Amino acid sequence: NSILISSAGQTNFAGNPSQEMTITMVSNLKLITPGIAAFFPNGTYTFTNSVTFRNEPFDPSKAN
Repeated sequence: NSILISSAGQTNFAGNPSQEMTITMVSNLKLITPGIAAFFPNGTYTFTNSVTFRNEPFDPSKAN
């Protein structure tokens, strides 16, 4: 399982004012039903979800 935050082509960077940022989560689910698990590599289904949004136009000099 992992979470990746990126902005402006940089990973682990939350972005500057008004820049787009993307948060991606990858999670693996071990399937317990043998008939279904047989269709997936190692009986595991991988979920990948992403969301992209624009940062608010904040004053970066006041960010901690």
